[in-house]
Formats: sequence, structure tokens, C-alpha cells
Amino acid sequence: MTWLILSLAVAFAAGAARADVTPPTGAEWHGHCKGYLRALDGDPKADDFDVTYCIGMTQGMLNGLRIGSQLGALSLGSTLAVTFDLDPQAVFGVFESRTPESLLQICSPASASVADYVRVIDAYLDERPAQAGQPLAEVFFEALQEEWPCGEEG
Repeated sequence: MTWLILSLAVAFAAGAARADVTPPTGAEWHGHCKGYLRALDGDPKADDFDVTYCIGMTQGMLNGLRIGSQLGALSLGSTLAVTFDLDPQAVFGVFESRTPESLLQICSPASASVADYVRVIDAYLDERPAQAGQPLAEVFFEALQEEWPCGEEG
């Protein structure tokens, strides 16, 4: 029983500590990903931490955008069904037919690699240094929508 209480206390403290963490900005990501891009270009002095940080943050942000779009659509569908007394099956059918990409209006090529995403976002920040202070999720969303917008069918 003591072990359970101690475990819960540690989990609570860890959760509380994480609540105070500010989200990463475009500038933080950009700095580390410049190192990743140097590694891709063959620079033997590229920092392993930069490479690992960049790949991890990029994949995490991409997954977060995809999952977030689905959760947002589900939440909106629930709200619409309840608020307007709509047939829940019909409402959810509409959202189930949409891909995360079409919900986000980001239609990147199926062959896009992490390096491709990094290059797109790096170029976006190079062209718009004022955006570097924005939360990283916003930077990703704006850069990817601009680079790979969906067509009319998206």
C-alpha cells in the first residue's frame, strides 16, 4: 500500500512539474534542426543531440497535428450532434470519411520524409524570422499548410 501511495505521489509531482513547462518555440526547434540539416549534408561535426531533438520533435509535432485534428473533429461532431439534435451516426459518418490531412488542409506527399518536413519548416522560418517566437505547433501548421495545401477535393 505504501508503494502505491508513493507511486501516485511521484506521478502527481511529475504531472504538476510538466504543467509549468512552456511549449517549445519555432526558434528552439530551428536552432536544433539547423544541426540536423548539417548532418544530412554530411557535416561530421553535427551534434547528435541536435539530430535527435530535431527528429523527435518533428515526428512528435506531426503526430500531434494528425491526432489533434481527429480529436477536434470528434469533439466538434459531438457538439453539433447535441446542440442541433442531429443524428449522431450521420454527423460522425461525415467526420469518419475525412482524413487527418484533409481536416488540417495539409496534403503532403505520401513519400515525404522527416527530412522533407524539416526542410519545409526550416525554409519557412528562414523567410519569416518573426515567426520564430511562435509556439512550434503554430509554426508547423502554418508552414505545412502553405507548402502543401489540399486541393478542392481535400
